[in-house]
Amino acid sequence: MEYHFVSTSKIQERLDISAKALGDYINKGLLIAGVHYSVLPGGHKRYNVELLTDWLINQQDPNAHQRAIDHYLKSLPSNQGRRKAN
Repeated sequence: MEYHFVSTSKIQERLDISAKALGDYINKGLLIAGVHYSVLPGGHKRYNVELLTDWLINQQDPNAHQRAIDHYLKSLPSNQGRRKAN
């Protein structure tokens, strides 16, 4: 699966969610930095479309959403095994 990160305005558009709601979810600790969103050096946020969508769908089933998070984290290059040089 590919993961896509988009700006606040794009995630609002795609998921019909307000910037205030996103901020509230972040402040309440419901969205995880480095997983659901990333903060760029200038302070702008980029949201993980697939994980935010999964979170919205699975709010009543945190175990299902945790599986999606685990899958995402395993897919990161930093979590891939090192290849030995020939």
